[in-house]
Amino acid sequence: MNTLSDIAKFEKNKQFADSAYVILMQMNLTDGKTVIHLAYNTENVQWRGETWQPFPLSLGDSVQETDGSIPNLEIKVSNVTKALMGYFEKFGGFNGTIINLYIVNTENLSSKIPEIEEKYKVLKGNADENWIKLTVGPAYSPDRKMPQRRYLKNACQRCYKSAICGYRGAMTTCDHTLADCRRHGNKANFGGYPGIDQGGVYK
Repeated sequence: MNTLSDIAKFEKNKQFADSAYVILMQMNLTDGKTVIHLAYNTENVQWRGETWQPFPLSLGDSVQETDGSIPNLEIKVSNVTKALMGYFEKFGGFNGTIINLYIVNTENLSSKIPEIEEKYKVLKGNADENWIKLTVGPAYSPDRKMPQRRYLKNACQRCYKSAICGYRGAMTTCDHTLADCRRHGNKANFGGYPGIDQGGVYK
């Protein structure tokens, strides 16, 4: 099964529950001018000149279909207060909405560069009393040529001690190998691909 979202992995890793990193969600609605800024946080976040309002969010598992199509992700936004229902109804269940997900460090909000950034397009949406549930896929055509990325067997491409790396211990260096990741007790967050050939693959 392929994984679509590093941010979904981050959200599910409970060791970050009390960290300085938060998930931000920007919803670019289909009228081309309405933008909603949400923060998976207990208070407002000021970033990039915008106020990101605290809102309960949940990121589901990404699923690769058996036909080999690009995997989708489910994003759930709280509907208890009905604060977004007016938009949901006006904009056709948010279908076609472009969503940007970011992880930012709240101790470094002066930087406009997030730790991680992912972009999606809403494929369908539905709502009940508790949640607005959005099924999203990559916000690009699978036929569009994308810059190649090299996937390596024994070389982690994550920035040491970044949000997605996840290591918060006292060790000061990392050689970005699986062996060193094990030495740090951080194998679960290794950013290499042990199952592929030694030379790596390009995608």
